Amino acid sequence: MGKAEDLATRIRNEMAQGRYPSGTLLPSVRDLALKFRINPNTIVRAFQLLIEEGLVIAEQRRGFFAARDNIANARAALRDAAAQSLENAVGEANISMSPKEIRTHVERALKESMRNSA
Repeated sequence: MGKAEDLATRIRNEMAQGRYPSGTLLPSVRDLALKFRINPNTIVRAFQLLIEEGLVIAEQRRGFFAARDNIANARAALRDAAAQSLENAVGEANISMSPKEIRTHVERALKESMRNSA
């Protein structure tokens, strides 16, 4: 994954957590470029990805804003990406592990994740 995709994922995660309610002005391209030491064009590409997903809207000369229903849409996008990642991981694990071994590892990862988020 490239830098633009990484930044888009980071902003998407923050949206899913409710950090940017609908209509909220997002950090400027310049501020994000300075903060993450990334080329401003990369920041714009990240915003473009989020615009394509319907999570962000651009207003000329004003900046980028969180779109309506962005929290629900960001959560749905994350849920879809997580489901796809899990399906890919299980498919790869199925090559060298039994279903019982896969289940054991998934349950262990789930318990660890829940412990870390508590």
